[in-house]
Amino acid sequence: MFTADSLTPVTPRRSARSQAQRGVLRNVVWLRGDHDLSTAPALWQTMTRTAQLDDADLVIDLSGVTFMDASTVGVLMRTRELLEGSPWVLEMRSPSPCARHVLGVCGLLFALQQVRQTPRTVVGRRVT
Repeated sequence: MFTADSLTPVTPRRSARSQAQRGVLRNVVWLRGDHDLSTAPALWQTMTRTAQLDDADLVIDLSGVTFMDASTVGVLMRTRELLEGSPWVLEMRSPSPCARHVLGVCGLLFALQQVRQTPRTVVGRRVT
């Protein structure tokens, strides 16, 4: 678990609580504060490092976002594309009013409700 609220990327850690809830690995990133063009490179670095941690879903908690612009949305969508073709998904949760508004204006509210369409196999067992 970690936050991304500065220009310096941090080392991600796995969320044990999330693992217990679903029985699969989930890496959680909490975004706090303002996210714009100046923070996009550090956010992208954080997302790619997190996606490469291990075989795990990536959860982005947007509850602490006070401002975000199109560059932030671009990073979120590039992260989603990065995970395409893998059995793992990007889930965005708990958007602040600002984050919900920006995602709505961009036509991306559907991205908040990621539902796994197909079952997957993790270490020899089927997970839905």
